[in-house]
Amino acid sequence: MIGGLLGEWWVRAPFLAAAAMNAVHLVLTLLVLRESHTARGDAEATGRMSFNPLTNLRWAAGFKSLLPLIGASGLLVVIGEIGGTVWVLYGEDKFAWDSLTIGISLACFGAFHALAQAFIVGPLAERWGERRALMVGIAADSCAYVLIALANQGWMAFALMPLFCLGGIGAAFPAWYG
Repeated sequence: MIGGLLGEWWVRAPFLAAAAMNAVHLVLTLLVLRESHTARGDAEATGRMSFNPLTNLRWAAGFKSLLPLIGASGLLVVIGEIGGTVWVLYGEDKFAWDSLTIGISLACFGAFHALAQAFIVGPLAERWGERRALMVGIAADSCAYVLIALANQGWMAFALMPLFCLGGIGAAFPAWYG
């Protein structure tokens, strides 16, 4: 939403504001946070391995039953990123949204998504089981994508946000909350 407000003023302002906020966070991290790891004899070898992004994948590949779950979760994450990636372009093109409206829509989406993951995922997985909760999320996401493709007015996108956010049940991986 802040980006939408700043974008109304100047198209580059959201990027500069994000850079400034990141710089503040970097300085605060360097000055305030302490190192949580203590020095150990093999710290250098362990430290180098912990920076390798493939280390965890090699470890997970050792569990053959885990590989389908990793593949399914990767696919759900990629699908989940599609909407967010094209949301701005779609809103501008289809509904003639300005940057403020896009900012508000993304803020609403984030709020609905957080509420769904905080209050719906766990209880739904507990009541119906992880597999059914995951299927609810996938079905909600599928319906939301079809309906947004058919929407012809901007308010319809806002009305579909709760359905899109129920689709976040799949991205939240109910088994983690159950």
